[in-house]
Amino acid sequence: MEWRVTNAAGIDSNIASVEADENEAVITALGDGNLRLRCTTKNGSDKVKVISELEFELTGLGRANLDPYEFVSGGLYKASNCELGNGNERGVATVRDGDSYVGFKGVDFGEYGSDEITLPIFELEGKPFPIEIWEGMPDDDGSEMVAKVIYDKGTKWNTYIDATYKLPRRFKGVTTICFVLRQHKLHIKGFVFKKINKAYEKLWAKENNAIYGDTFTITEDAIEKIGNNVSLVYKNMDFGEEGFSKLIICGRSEIEKNTIHVRFNGESGEVKQLAEFNYSDGYVEREFNLDSVKGMQEVTFVFLPGSQFDFKWFKFVK
Repeated sequence: MEWRVTNAAGIDSNIASVEADENEAVITALGDGNLRLRCTTKNGSDKVKVISELEFELTGLGRANLDPYEFVSGGLYKASNCELGNGNERGVATVRDGDSYVGFKGVDFGEYGSDEITLPIFELEGKPFPIEIWEGMPDDDGSEMVAKVIYDKGTKWNTYIDATYKLPRRFKGVTTICFVLRQHKLHIKGFVFKKINKAYEKLWAKENNAIYGDTFTITEDAIEKIGNNVSLVYKNMDFGEEGFSKLIICGRSEIEKNTIHVRFNGESGEVKQLAEFNYSDGYVEREFNLDSVKGMQEVTFVFLPGSQFDFKWFKFVK
């Protein structure tokens, strides 16, 4: 017996999960909406012989967001400018004449987000064509076209072909993503974003989760004139089971030596370390060999009285 929670179209639902143990199943509600608990059996064959469903309505939990780091089926779109068709394999099909907006609302990219998307596409013409990727619906105030990408993978009958694109900026937080096709019919199976571990990314000083202290100036690409008792906090830094090998800081020190206190706060408690950044005439990159930490951490850079530092970015290296 195989168990699934789906919507009315048979697409896996994100408003509940199901755990099964042979002929029993437990549903855990995650958000408001209607779903179907579907049970199938093959009865010893290689094809499904029996399908049974129970319908449920969930209320009082609020909206369940979509996880872009798990594959999102095209059939889960929630906004459009026209009547779209059903695509192959629970996808969505655009119209041939006119523009098609395929919008997915409540997509939770997390506080750091991602800028790499994979779209499985099936189309018939075999010629390159553009796909507009928007944050928000195109006709709504505040919406922005993030990228216009070109699909040039050709066509293969009834087969989705993956196309991966690096976008000019990250989608972050809970937002709407919309795919716009103009005068072009195709099937979109869905989409998935690459999950980025921010702990090993190049992080700009301005990308902190919190900053506080007596003296600092936020510029276009740095935090400068960092002085008395300033702290920069970076949350959700997952160093995994291996940890890092070194820390690179891009900064500028107008005094002989800036002592930067680097504090890690995780499940095992707080770890305090030092990075001594010597004088530099301009922005330079310096490497520091710190004792590694593991797992999820909150990282804080602390500047004590007497500091005079300009901070552009940093990067932990495995």
